[in-house]
Amino acid sequence: MKLQANGVRTAIMQALMHTQGVLACLWQQGLELGAAPVDNGIVIVLRAKENYQGHLEFDIPRYRLYMGFQKDWPRMNTIPEWFTVEPEGSYNITMDDGTKIYTGAQLHNGLAINLEPNKTRILKIVTR
Repeated sequence: MKLQANGVRTAIMQALMHTQGVLACLWQQGLELGAAPVDNGIVIVLRAKENYQGHLEFDIPRYRLYMGFQKDWPRMNTIPEWFTVEPEGSYNITMDDGTKIYTGAQLHNGLAINLEPNKTRILKIVTR
């Protein structure tokens, strides 16, 4: 039934909006992930009820890299893009242990994350 598919798509879009398109892989029960835009980047907040080892995958400008469009034209039945990283771009990531530099390709492939139970971790990602 078409309405079920639209409901699932809407739920996925709602979740991605609250993470700004950042995905946690592998997902586990009790993992909390949220993100909000800041000046030229985003702030990500993570928390887990149990130990977590995984990675965060960042979105890329799919409209340009996959589809060859010059602009992100609204298209029916597509998942919007929120925060995207340019594969050749450079990004500062500030975590508990200081600031490190990553390329957009590295962030798209996955940023390793380890969480201890019930401890909040905050990451700030900004374009260099």
